Amino acid sequence: MSNDGVKKSKLNIQGMLCNGMRTPLGVSVKGCILRWIIAGEGKNIKQIQRWVQISEQENFEHLTYEGKSYSGETQWELKNVFQEKTKYYWRVRVQISHGEKAEWLDWSDYSFFETAMAGQESWEAQWIEANEEFYKDALEVSRGFWKKNIKKPEMDQGLRRPVYFHREWNLSEGWECGRVYITALGFYQLTVNDTKIGDYALAPDFTAYDKLVYYQTYDITPYLKNGKNSFDIILADGWYAGHAQGIPGMNYLYGERPALIMQAEIGYADGKMQKLCSDDTFEAYSGPFLYADLFMGEYLDMRQSLVPYGTVKKAYPKHILTPQEYEGIKVKTVLEARTVTKFSEGSFIADFGQVLAGREKITLENEAGQLIKIEHSEILNPDSGDLLEITQRFPFHDQTDYIYVTTDHYVYEPQFSFQGYRYIKISGLKGELNPGQCKSVVLETGLKDTSCFECSDGNINRLIQNAYWSQCGNMISIPTDCPQRERGGFTGDAQIFCSTAIWQQEVQGFFRRWLKQCRLEQLKRGQIPIVVPYTDAYRRSEPNPGWTSAGWGDAIIFVARNLYEGYGNINILEENYEAMEKWMAYVTACAEDSMPEQYYMDYKKRPFMKYLWNTGYHWGDWLMPGFSDEDGVAASKEITAALFYFREAKCMYQISEILGKEDRAAYYKDLTEKIRLAFHSVYITKDKRLLNELQGLYVMAIAFGMVQDDTKRIFERRLEALVKAADYHLATGFLSTPFLLDVLWDAGFHDTACKVLYQDTCPSWLYGVKMGATTIWENWEGIREDGSISTHSFNHYAFGCIADFIYRRIAGVKRLAPGFRKIMIYPEVTDRISCVSFSYDTLFGEIKVRWEKAEEGYQYWLSIPHGMEAVVKGNKEIKEIGSGEWVFTLK
Repeated sequence: MSNDGVKKSKLNIQGMLCNGMRTPLGVSVKGCILRWIIAGEGKNIKQIQRWVQISEQENFEHLTYEGKSYSGETQWELKNVFQEKTKYYWRVRVQISHGEKAEWLDWSDYSFFETAMAGQESWEAQWIEANEEFYKDALEVSRGFWKKNIKKPEMDQGLRRPVYFHREWNLSEGWECGRVYITALGFYQLTVNDTKIGDYALAPDFTAYDKLVYYQTYDITPYLKNGKNSFDIILADGWYAGHAQGIPGMNYLYGERPALIMQAEIGYADGKMQKLCSDDTFEAYSGPFLYADLFMGEYLDMRQSLVPYGTVKKAYPKHILTPQEYEGIKVKTVLEARTVTKFSEGSFIADFGQVLAGREKITLENEAGQLIKIEHSEILNPDSGDLLEITQRFPFHDQTDYIYVTTDHYVYEPQFSFQGYRYIKISGLKGELNPGQCKSVVLETGLKDTSCFECSDGNINRLIQNAYWSQCGNMISIPTDCPQRERGGFTGDAQIFCSTAIWQQEVQGFFRRWLKQCRLEQLKRGQIPIVVPYTDAYRRSEPNPGWTSAGWGDAIIFVARNLYEGYGNINILEENYEAMEKWMAYVTACAEDSMPEQYYMDYKKRPFMKYLWNTGYHWGDWLMPGFSDEDGVAASKEITAALFYFREAKCMYQISEILGKEDRAAYYKDLTEKIRLAFHSVYITKDKRLLNELQGLYVMAIAFGMVQDDTKRIFERRLEALVKAADYHLATGFLSTPFLLDVLWDAGFHDTACKVLYQDTCPSWLYGVKMGATTIWENWEGIREDGSISTHSFNHYAFGCIADFIYRRIAGVKRLAPGFRKIMIYPEVTDRISCVSFSYDTLFGEIKVRWEKAEEGYQYWLSIPHGMEAVVKGNKEIKEIGSGEWVFTLK
């Protein structure tokens, strides 16, 4: 076979996924995304046609759907073609080209998925809660755990006992299969005949519970039996009623009592259906859990027996019930303690060597009769060696679990909480403790890892690992800022980090699901709140109606665009476009309706004010080194907001063009130029400098395209001067840091960019690495040179955006077309690095890039998935290749 040839038998369709999963249950009848890859030997293979068939029969005798189109895309989105609770088989066939030849591959093996309920009319089950007597008794128990030394000691602090629901159900012979549809306002854990159902660690996902609640579908066929079957469900507060989010960790974000809805359906061979629906015949009990809270932890007392109570039906809405979209929260990995050190008599500290989000799994031996206390922290007190908890000033963030043990062998793992930590302190033990007894169960939304990076510089490798671990710790159901303190779905953090997240994991469904939440939470005037879901933890303390900010609420635009560029799915732009327009209408109204007071009598600048978003509440270039939080906001917010209005309008112009909305594209193009003119007239001096000379403001003006030609060059030189004056330290905040190194590099200041990248004194990326960081810190000086500890988070992913630069400029993989259909491979930033090995799993398959420095250029070992093209550069030479395995050297 020639290098450019292909044998039909050596190519086939693999990697068939529905909504990113292999054979999911509970797919929405409204639609799904089917994906595949072309696998096998060959070079320069392209897909030119695709053919999808869907049927209710394995032999595809009768088709539910058939689609065929000329396209190189290996994903197909279907809408409104399915019936409820139906199993569908699907297969795909593609036509490929190789050279001048074209041929059809054989049909793939079939895969399948099963749909969920069609809508609220399919729910016969009722929402249920434990009765009033249960909560009267639970209140008396919870009062014993309430804190006395808080500002409002009379307030209801929650910490109610989880509810144990039980129902027995008789099945006659002849049943074939069983499904259960279940969710909760709170967390639930379902057991059928003493077997836990499903692999979700915490369910359901965190949503705006007043607008949408995800339910899950499980196959319970293997766990059923003829005769009596028992269904047991434990219901805990979760995000709905517990101390779940925010500062100081408010409870009752959506309601005071968790509720359950469950519908089990058993199919018989004769076509009959038997149903078990939650109602007031379910029995409710109190049990060993005295409380289970997301922030406060759990209290499990194994001495407690089940005490019966009644159940009541609740008229909570069913139209908010939505089939699970994409993966839920799962166990990512399990880590064993690196060391266990005796701290005092009966007390030990376990170090897992890695800051993480999850929960402990402790094997307790010969500890019957002991009350064991387990505390969590990301850092140790350098003076005492004890845990140093950064949430100590927040009264409802205890991050502590209790277990009263009644047996000589017990494996304890919390069920309804998680914490952000590296160290745990276990107290109350009679015996000794060794590392093998201490494990950490790492939790995360079930996302597929998609990249692997290793280079000749160990510090850069560690930095990439830190960014990856911070991503893992902040991808629990929604994109959060930190897992130990706020757990808020901060829109600013998400829009900053999304482009990096796309490299490191398969996040198309994860962020798409979160953008749906953004649309649901969008306010009447068009604001996207600063956190989504927009819970009472933030709503009650908002500084203005509809708490938002430049660089935060515009995540509705920038995250959607990043997903389109990363995955090539134009539907993501289409489904968010209306919300983008509402956001832009809000920003435009803010610009037109108000101006800073100092411009009221400035007749030269006042006419430009209607094109500048420079009033209202903004976070500015948040967390700039050298500034207090308040001073940094004051110094940067006005110009930052004006720059982001320009960036938003420019992005909307591009998105409108992609979607073929010519009138809107023309409008945004005109708006972009009017904002540019206004900005130059108000914020740039006659000698072409910014009125407020901050690194971040110069970075954003250049990166967003606000300045061009001579002005751009002056800005670039001024930025480099500011960086040099800071002794090659960055002084950028949240919003500008993602663009700093690209701006310096593209301006030709290569030495300066490298000095900033490799800087290892504070503030810098490698300072944290030098100080032993295993995740990305919220503040550059999390641990100071003198060893003292700041009170900021040690797991905030925003500044991990540096990984995006490393993948593009050091590994050298750049996206030239949406969805990575075409890429460029060119490692530009190679100072101090002699070789790199990098892989990235695209929609077409896995890109593999390995390079080593050669005389005047690079030696390449490349693997390009079928359906993709690559432009490969050396320092002087360039080569265009298609799919396949390649080895060559370019000068």
